[in-house]
Amino acid sequence: MSVNKYNISDLNSYLDGNAENGNNTATVKSVPDSFYQKDGLVHTGLLGVEYFMPVKLNNWQLPNEPVISISGKKTIVETPLAGNSRRGTVKELINTEDYEIKIKGVIINEKDDAYPLDEVAKLVKLFELNKSILIVNMLTDRLEITQVVIRSLDLPEMVGVQNAQSYVLSCVSDEDFILVKS
Repeated sequence: MSVNKYNISDLNSYLDGNAENGNNTATVKSVPDSFYQKDGLVHTGLLGVEYFMPVKLNNWQLPNEPVISISGKKTIVETPLAGNSRRGTVKELINTEDYEIKIKGVIINEKDDAYPLDEVAKLVKLFELNKSILIVNMLTDRLEITQVVIRSLDLPEMVGVQNAQSYVLSCVSDEDFILVKS
């Protein structure tokens, strides 16, 4: 999936002037509630679209405003109907599954040309935690996602660049459940 590209004037008019220009890129600083809500429901534009915005995992601000995308799906049981009088199936909604969250970014050592070993080590330690971690982000907050489990970490090669490391975190939303004994 590619990142939606807008010119600064389009973003400024869309976000009521809440975008910031830096070398022909736009960073969303705040998005009006009208963007998120339509008739009391979460706007469909939130899911499956990539946004540059700050992300905090376990109180660590990921560097350089990564790209985040969120997708969701439902588990539906479909039962075919017998006979020729009606086409299709009867759909029974079982549940809404956890949200899939993808975070893509680049860690850059801006001090010198050395590999950003300390920052990459922080990211690897987050991945190695075998529990839910806290997430703070404008999109996840709107979808009431406060915890995620990191399913995978990808550190792809960056040919010709020694002071940076790109990464892709694939996460799934998590929430606490209270089990009641009957």
